[in-house]
Amino acid sequence: TWIGSNLYRNYEVGKGMDDTPMRDFEGEEMYSLDGSCQKAWNIEIMSKMAELLGDFENAEKFKKWYINLKIIINEYLWNEEWGTYLNRYI
Repeated sequence: TWIGSNLYRNYEVGKGMDDTPMRDFEGEEMYSLDGSCQKAWNIEIMSKMAELLGDFENAEKFKKWYINLKIIINEYLWNEEWGTYLNRYI
């Protein structure tokens, strides 16, 4: 069953990020690369789940949100000089 699976036992992995210094920087919202990518991935999964469940309206909303977040990640977290993605403000 799902309750006995590793997914259930490991559900707390990654908790505690609410006190990370990546969350806020001098009163401005911090954009962490890992958090932004995880959020984008979760939204993509939600879009696919909604589509599979026949909820095409929400599937389209999640898909647009996912696409917009990818654009923002590429615009703000890509560092051309270093040729890699970096956390913003770091």
